[in-house]
Amino acid sequence: MALDEHIGDSGLMPVALNLFSDETNTDGKGGLNANLVTVQYANFNEETRMKHGSSFPIGIIPSLKTGVSKDENLTSAQKCQDEHDCLHAILKQLIDIKKNGGMDITVYGSKRKAMPFIHLVIGDIKGHDTLGACFADNQGKTQLPNRMCYCKDYFNPEVRCEFFRLQDFLDAKEEWRSVVSQPRSVTRAANIMRKVSRHPILTVWERGVPLSSILHGIYIAFPPEVLHTFGVGLCARIINVIHDSLNTEDVLLIDRLHATIYRDLQRNCDHDIPESSLIKGAAETVKQGAVENIGNLLNIMCIAVTETGKDLMTRYLYTGDDKDVVTPLIALFSYIRWLHSTNPKNEVEHALPAVYDTLRDIKTFFDREKGNNWDIPKFHGAIQICECIPYHGSARNQYGGPGEESHKTWLKDPSVRTRRQAKSFLPEVGKRIEENVVLEAAMETMQTQMVDDINSFPLSSIIKRRKNEVDTDYLMSQMSRMTLTSKTLLATNPTGKYK
Repeated sequence: MALDEHIGDSGLMPVALNLFSDETNTDGKGGLNANLVTVQYANFNEETRMKHGSSFPIGIIPSLKTGVSKDENLTSAQKCQDEHDCLHAILKQLIDIKKNGGMDITVYGSKRKAMPFIHLVIGDIKGHDTLGACFADNQGKTQLPNRMCYCKDYFNPEVRCEFFRLQDFLDAKEEWRSVVSQPRSVTRAANIMRKVSRHPILTVWERGVPLSSILHGIYIAFPPEVLHTFGVGLCARIINVIHDSLNTEDVLLIDRLHATIYRDLQRNCDHDIPESSLIKGAAETVKQGAVENIGNLLNIMCIAVTETGKDLMTRYLYTGDDKDVVTPLIALFSYIRWLHSTNPKNEVEHALPAVYDTLRDIKTFFDREKGNNWDIPKFHGAIQICECIPYHGSARNQYGGPGEESHKTWLKDPSVRTRRQAKSFLPEVGKRIEENVVLEAAMETMQTQMVDDINSFPLSSIIKRRKNEVDTDYLMSQMSRMTLTSKTLLATNPTGKYK
């Protein structure tokens, strides 16, 4: 649908982009929070996608809470509208490219006209709620708790996901406008938007941003991904259930066995094993990364196979079923590995019953007594991530690891070299990013020039055949010429703008 809408018969070159947006804390207090927005070419292979230079920042949204008085009492809709206004300023160039009929690029010496569009939006649930103008489902009270589909339950094996359509949101806003202008109609107008669980705001996606789907709009571009769904979702909560079930002595015993398995796995040559951590212990999730949670749960599964671990798990987590606690964990890790592999569509369709059985076993063996039990968006995301494969391919395509890594490069590292003052924080971060881009581009050009100069060295004149010695004078003169060339390269850009 994106090709028909944006390309058609014009002969334009489609350029699919993955947008990553996530709020980052840079000072530990929240005063210098910022939302980094980066883009990445969607057609990159897996190896290139993991590299540092594969994504590039296009804008930073500041913390809109800083400097706002508590007396202003902004509503959730007003806060969401402010976020979308900032996004519109960031994505305005993409909108202009769409209006102008594309952009001129050069591909391997051939001049082409390209049309970029947003293919996927990668991030966490909080970021997707803001980008989709959705209600935040903190207490499970919204009528449509899932931002991508019409499902009203988080776990219902009898119902398949029907993805949300953009026109339903537009129709609800139109009806809301006609009602809200009438006297004493605030409650009635609010009930209209509660049916779609979205704020009646002007989103950035309605202002001309080219998207991959015309029917579903931005809502089909919010697929769950493994890092947030499992790493800080299911795996973290399973570890919390295990921690709450054990007493203090048994938790210390689990930690000692975890340390032993951790050291044994360090000598393993299989690099695909998720990396665990010894910092906080196996049964702790506070200040642990998503990958570390998955690795720690894997170690706990290995502990449960031992005699000591099996006795502990049976004593505290036994449900009277013939299955042991290891069986659902093995199925869960198999599911995570299967999601990041290449699977035919018909195989994905036949795998859904096994996915439901795995998640049902997780609810049975690891019964959560805190919060909303397992009625959380990430539990539904574990099902939805499988149903999105026919639309977006392998879950590896929307993996959030490269986006999280880019936050270190483009935001956290530059933020250290600022004065750490809220008023001048973002301009200084932007300046540091500009300097980094210029230096990296200059360094790459210098290295290329050095390689060319080294390859052009007349080696026969450097080495004296008679005395079998290196002509150091000639070698130093050549090296100084290369250094002078590098300095000249930097001197030709006095404005600091590298092209």
